[in-house]
Amino acid sequence: MINIMNSKLLYILSLIILLLISIHGNAFADGGAFKYVDNSILERFKEDSQLCFINYQNETQKMIINITLNDKFEEEKAIWLFPIPAKPNETKIDIIDSEPILSGVSSEHILANRFNDCFTQLYLTQIYTYPYFMFQLVSNMTGDDQGRSKESDKFRVIDKINKFGITSELISVKNKKDFIEYLTKHKIKFPDDFNKIIDGYLGKDYIFVVSWLSNLAEYKNKTNGRYPIAVYVTFKTPEIFFPLKFTSIYGNLKIPISLYVINFITPKIFDNIRQYTKIEHFRIPYSTPNDLLNFFFDIKKFDRLEYTKISINSEAINLTEDLWIDHKESFRISMIKFF
Repeated sequence: MINIMNSKLLYILSLIILLLISIHGNAFADGGAFKYVDNSILERFKEDSQLCFINYQNETQKMIINITLNDKFEEEKAIWLFPIPAKPNETKIDIIDSEPILSGVSSEHILANRFNDCFTQLYLTQIYTYPYFMFQLVSNMTGDDQGRSKESDKFRVIDKINKFGITSELISVKNKKDFIEYLTKHKIKFPDDFNKIIDGYLGKDYIFVVSWLSNLAEYKNKTNGRYPIAVYVTFKTPEIFFPLKFTSIYGNLKIPISLYVINFITPKIFDNIRQYTKIEHFRIPYSTPNDLLNFFFDIKKFDRLEYTKISINSEAINLTEDLWIDHKESFRISMIKFF
């Protein structure tokens, strides 16, 4: 009888620990968008939201970035710019009119519901207390890190593509003088605060994706409220990367960021955004549309596609670092999956 009670108590404590793991982790953008008129200094576009999809395999990252803008730009030129931590010969760009549609119920939500069902039954047996130290145990189960690298050459356009009224260039530049030369060629002058952010990437292993609205009529005809237009980048990197720092130039504006990463991964959330960030894990059946086969590494069907959704809802001023992501799943999500 005592052994049965001990087993039951152990089971109850395990459920409680798992619930705490699932709840605790939840406190845990993608570049700059600008406009200009008559070649003046670029003003910031107001971005309603930022949406990005990432798939990572064997040190290759595929990233689809879509930015929604709420400004009118009838006679103006929109420009998007973000850094990539990769070598020029290991990076490709494209412009696409498709993106994954992912929806489902998070694993955390399913676990919480299952626990609630168990708890209702267990409550009837009056076994519902647990030691305080478990809170401390779970609170030490998440962690953080950072890191990065270097190369050298002169400003050059590595790749260029024209599609759907958007022109996108992949450029390599290693010092401020060369970058200014490139910007001047396109009659672009960025605000001072943005120039300071760019300084942090020059002379390191970063290249830049620069995209602009080159044909307003074609762009409007394509989008017309129906099709998303996105920049699609493929590059080699030892760790998953998402550009956040450029978005900080929006200051006190809140720009919701939704980042979908295929597979269960572990983002390295830095302190400034920890309280504004939510992480959820999903498993859904998924059939890959033909125009997204490349993004999904040519896998046509998933019985259970696993993906992680990272939601950041912070004032832009807090986005002081880029987001680095470990492609391995955390202990927390391994426990949820096991349960």
